[in-house]
Amino acid sequence: MDEDLLGQFFDEECSAYARDLILGWIAEARSTAVAGRKTFEFNRFEVSVDLEHDRVVVEDVLEAASSTETPIREFEARLRAVPSTK
Repeated sequence: MDEDLLGQFFDEECSAYARDLILGWIAEARSTAVAGRKTFEFNRFEVSVDLEHDRVVVEDVLEAASSTETPIREFEARLRAVPSTK
């Protein structure tokens, strides 16, 4: 896991809106027992949530071959820590 890249996503683009969007999709997919995958596109980063493989991939679309993978549980914990006013 590239902590720098993940930190950049949370510092630069993870607003309360992004947090709610991603957490909302995860909750909905789990409640309907859909083991799917969804990619969220933001300005600089793409966030791909893969419930089937229990992982999240964060990719910097401005830099070739710049991505990191983390378990969903860890990503969710960081999302929940994003303040509502951000």
